[in-house]
Amino acid sequence: MTPIVADVALAGGSSLAASLVAKATVTMVLALVGVRLARRRSAAVRHVMLAAAFAVLLALPVASILVPSVRLVQLQIVTGRTAESAALPSHAGFTPVGDRVSTVFRERATIPSSRVSASVMLLAVWAAGALLFLLPVFVGQWHVRKLRRLGQPWRDGQLMVGQLAADAGVHRRVEVLLHGAVTSPGSCGALRAIIVLPMDAPTWHEDDLSRAIIHELEHVRRGDWVSQCFARAVCACYWFHPLVWMGWRRMVLEAERACDDAVLRRAEATAYADQLLVLAERISKPPNWPLLTLANRTELAARVVAVLDSGQQRGRAGTVCLVLACIASALLVTTISPLRIVTAAQMAATTQKFTGSLVDPVSRTIPDATLTLSNVSTKQRIETQSDQSGHFSFSGLPAGEYLLQARKFGFDTSQERITLTAGQDLNRDIELQIGGIDETVTVYSSEAQAILPPPPAPLPPPSSTSQPYRNQADLDRCAQVSMFCRVMPPHRIADAQPVFPMKERESGVGGRVMIEGRIGRDGLIKDLRTLAPADTDFANAAIDALRRWQFTATRLDGVPIEVPLRVSANFVVQ
Repeated sequence: MTPIVADVALAGGSSLAASLVAKATVTMVLALVGVRLARRRSAAVRHVMLAAAFAVLLALPVASILVPSVRLVQLQIVTGRTAESAALPSHAGFTPVGDRVSTVFRERATIPSSRVSASVMLLAVWAAGALLFLLPVFVGQWHVRKLRRLGQPWRDGQLMVGQLAADAGVHRRVEVLLHGAVTSPGSCGALRAIIVLPMDAPTWHEDDLSRAIIHELEHVRRGDWVSQCFARAVCACYWFHPLVWMGWRRMVLEAERACDDAVLRRAEATAYADQLLVLAERISKPPNWPLLTLANRTELAARVVAVLDSGQQRGRAGTVCLVLACIASALLVTTISPLRIVTAAQMAATTQKFTGSLVDPVSRTIPDATLTLSNVSTKQRIETQSDQSGHFSFSGLPAGEYLLQARKFGFDTSQERITLTAGQDLNRDIELQIGGIDETVTVYSSEAQAILPPPPAPLPPPSSTSQPYRNQADLDRCAQVSMFCRVMPPHRIADAQPVFPMKERESGVGGRVMIEGRIGRDGLIKDLRTLAPADTDFANAAIDALRRWQFTATRLDGVPIEVPLRVSANFVVQ
């Protein structure tokens, strides 16, 4: 198989695309088989079954995205192409110890491909086809407006519709128009339904005219024009699927037969069949108008046979039938939407490993840490733990976007987004940072204005006796005694209270400032910045005070390290 063909086959067999095609196939097979089994039931019942199937087709894409998936294996596609992934690190805001998001990593360099992917090509082809098949739906709306504008109102026909509408169950106004381009009675429109008749309709026999109007009124009552426009739009989305088009044609036929049944409740079958044949002979070509016509040459034989079949059940679909169709549709969507098809080539590619090691800021490995890998689209979660050497491994991963989270007591939670592509084998080291310090300072306007002390001097360099643990065995022995043996947390040895700004004190205005920085190896506060927009005077007052703070050095295995600091300064008016 050539690389291009392999790419197309692999993209076509992608989890979501292949699954939707398979689910649409299952839905339409069930609907068409159900219609076949219900061939002795009324046409209205069969129409409800097909309409429910099209509703399922519309709901499946949304449900397949929202519902967590269950993978299925499909046919085997062999491709020798492999790819490297590019990772997108993410950094969230400061949170207390054990919850702060921090990402530091090393990974292999990658070279992105400049060739357009097969999945993008298939998506473009599908979009072009969908737009092409949706065009008649939009053009039909324009034709309806043209019919309303050019059609001639017919007063006598309007009176007849008014007499027959109540008996047909139509309790809204239906306009009757005559149009020269129409050769057979038809109806269209949603909120403002119209019945369009040929120009010679006033010369028809009263019985023929009555049967035609009853047929079109039944279309209006059932809302067939709206349901068929909806189904036609669904067909445009599944334009490549032959079973969807078969379901569409059968749905149109069942709608016509249901309206025929409404006519037969008040008319003789033979006379009505003769009228259908006469009207069909007048049609030389399919109409360009988006009408539900009384007679057309498509499936005419099936309609005439059904009209003359005395054993055929007739009548409307009752409430029970509609409720059962809704329940069956909901069950079908919830049952098959989680299923996801993956080709054998994809499954082979997804069995590549994602491996790495967890290390601390002094490059020592971190054992027994918990790592969770979550698929962004499917929400599936895989959890593992680093071994005694700090190594971790994930296998059997589908291609896609993932969120990796690493947790260990005493360390910040590391969280980053990674991208896995087919054929990828990824190795990455994750560095966990020591948890930060979270402080809150409250300053009241009623307090006497303080004078800030001078900034403190840096701490002396660490003594030569402060040495890191020499080997993993020392760390293990220490861990048996205390969970804090590796980390010596900082302690504040100098501080200063922020000064309430004079202008805000006089105007009686309070505020809150969130500031982030670092406690350096020398114990001084560095890189101070506000986390959110705040009043400049309040921010300057808080930062000036924090520059006077000093901590003992934070030590990891005896080695001084930097840790993050976040301070919430509240200025309260009293």
